[in-house]
Amino acid sequence: MLTAYLVSIGAEAGLEVPNQALERMTSGLKGFVEGRVNRTSSLPTSDLTVRKIMALEALSRHGVPIIDILGSITLEPNLWPTSAVIDWRSILRRIEWSERDKRLREADHILRARLNFQGTTLGFSTEKG
Repeated sequence: MLTAYLVSIGAEAGLEVPNQALERMTSGLKGFVEGRVNRTSSLPTSDLTVRKIMALEALSRHGVPIIDILGSITLEPNLWPTSAVIDWRSILRRIEWSERDKRLREADHILRARLNFQGTTLGFSTEKG
C-alpha cells in the first residue's frame, strides 16, 4: 500500500519518478491486483478489495491499462468505505470503459448519500466525530 500511496501522491504533487523505478512500482501494483503478488500480515484483515482499489487508482494515474484486471475485484462500492468510493470515482474518470458512465453515476450517488450537513459543517456520514 505504501507503493500505491507513493505513486499517487507523487503524481498529485507533479513529481516525476524515474522511469525505471516507476515501471517497477506499477508492475508490482499490477501484480498485486492480479493476485500474483501476495503480502501476508500477522493481522487478519478483510480489506483486500479496498487495497486493490487503491492500487488501481495509482495505476490509472499513469495510464496503465486496468480494464482487463477490474474483474479481480468485486464491484460493490456501496459496501466500501468512503475513501475507496472516492478512489473508484477517480479511476472511472481516467479510464475508457463501456460501464464507465453508469458506474460514475453510481459512485456519485453513493457519495452524495453519505454527505452529512450539520450547521456550517459538511462531512461524510461514515466519518467518526
